[in-house]
Amino acid sequence: MSDLLAAWDTGPVALTELGATHNHAYRVDVEDGSRYLLRLHVARRKQREIDLELDWLDALAARGGPSVPDPQRTRHGSWTATVEVPVPDHDEVGLRRAVASASGERVERRLASLLTWHDGDMLSSLPASSDAGPFAETLAALHAAGADP
Repeated sequence: MSDLLAAWDTGPVALTELGATHNHAYRVDVEDGSRYLLRLHVARRKQREIDLELDWLDALAARGGPSVPDPQRTRHGSWTATVEVPVPDHDEVGLRRAVASASGERVERRLASLLTWHDGDMLSSLPASSDAGPFAETLAALHAAGADP
């Protein structure tokens, strides 16, 4: 992963795997004290889809509306970098997309993005009906922040 993070010039880091639901996620702790979220996007996500998502987050972060993770551009100005991830033998879907790496290992190419870290809590259960009001307020704030000035 350090080779991948070189695309963002982070310098030495400590990585903490956060798990995988839709994306594979890692917390990145940099020596200077800054923290980031590294996402390895699922292979079916297209570059354009990810770019649109990150453009939107970047615009929201710049407007100073609701606090959102701020995407970080690579040293080449892109939102993403490409990484090859080994595909386990039991992953039939991944094996259909797999290519052979230089070492002959079956790998899947994934797009990765880096965003500023925001502390939060993992949901341990489905949201309760009492969460609907705060969720609606946050959604309204995001909607308002994304509106044209």
